[in-house]
Amino acid sequence: MKNKFYMVFAIIALVVSINASSQTDDPNNNINGFNTTPIPTGGTGSVLGSFNAPIAGLSVGLEHDGSGNLLNTELNNDDMYIMDTAGNLVSGPTSVAANSLNALGITTNGTNIFITDTDSDDVDVYDLAANYVSSFDVSTETTFPEGIAYSPIDNTLYVVNGSGGNIVMKYDMTGSLLNTFPINGSSQDGIALDYQRCVFWIYDSGTDTVRSYDSNFTEIETFAGTAAAGFGNGEGLAVIGNSLFVMASGSNAVVEFD
Repeated sequence: MKNKFYMVFAIIALVVSINASSQTDDPNNNINGFNTTPIPTGGTGSVLGSFNAPIAGLSVGLEHDGSGNLLNTELNNDDMYIMDTAGNLVSGPTSVAANSLNALGITTNGTNIFITDTDSDDVDVYDLAANYVSSFDVSTETTFPEGIAYSPIDNTLYVVNGSGGNIVMKYDMTGSLLNTFPINGSSQDGIALDYQRCVFWIYDSGTDTVRSYDSNFTEIETFAGTAAAGFGNGEGLAVIGNSLFVMASGSNAVVEFD
């Protein structure tokens, strides 16, 4: 990735937890509103390195926290935490189990944390001190909300249908459905908005493929994912600078791609 990524998020100094219920998304799984001329992303996909997650268990969700670190969810121990890009624990873990059982995806707008709750099929909202604020239901659109990404362009949230529907849903901040987009692959997991390049990145564990999409979710390019790099299948994604980080949940490690 050749261009620098600038996301305007507040520094987050918190962290959260998730109940140890098993993942039950589709069996293949062992933005609108900004510049519609994406910056070409050709030449991406080289593995730059990897590091182990500092929390033992099953780390799944991933997001840039706005200060150069990675915001994570950990499924088995019901935790959210922050690590740096060398795998060192920065903050947490902090529990969100009281309100978010089987939480997977995570994102932030700098004021709140948003976690997809696959036990209740909703999106749970927390403040930056990990206090529960509210939830909105997405069960009409999906029985397994997985990856989630916040768009600062139009103040919206994008949620991946992890139940095998090959769809990304777009919601306003109150949870009203604004649009749905068909996507390629067979078992999509994490999603990240790459603001500078004007693309979304999605990890498709059904084919072990990282896919990029424009604002209308027309696919731009693909490259081999974490399993091809020698790790377990991926889940969450995050963009920091010239790197795309993918959580290889089966290995409890993060793989860094160019």
